[in-house]
Amino acid sequence: MSTLRWLECHAREVMRDTVMSGPGWSHTHVKLVTSHCGCENGNFTSRAPEGSSAHLVGPLLLRVARGALALALLVLLVVLVLFFFLLLFLLFVLLLLFLLFVLLFLLLLLLFPLLFVLLLLLVLLALRLAVLALAAHGCG
Repeated sequence: MSTLRWLECHAREVMRDTVMSGPGWSHTHVKLVTSHCGCENGNFTSRAPEGSSAHLVGPLLLRVARGALALALLVLLVVLVLFFFLLLFLLFVLLLLFLLFVLLFLLLLLLFPLLFVLLLLLVLLALRLAVLALAAHGCG
């Protein structure tokens, strides 16, 4: 039995809650509407006489319930799609951050040896200048 058939066959509680929560509906009208609705062989039937208020209100409330169910499913689908795209966006941002850190790490690996060599050259230059200064004073 499909979901809509199940909803139609078990519409008494739905209609009772919907009608009782609506403004201007009396409790006797609710009893009139729900007592004339039934389920026979998986099909919703209205046992009310043709043209009575129960005969007219029952199918209308079922249409409202179907519309509410369809709207709820549509909203759920939209929320899930938006959540999926947000998750993809966050995954893309994390991938970009990871690539940025990898590039930064590779740059540091290249720069540290270069800085080490420059520092070594600076120390050797300072030693050479010190030796030249000592030699100029006649100490060497």
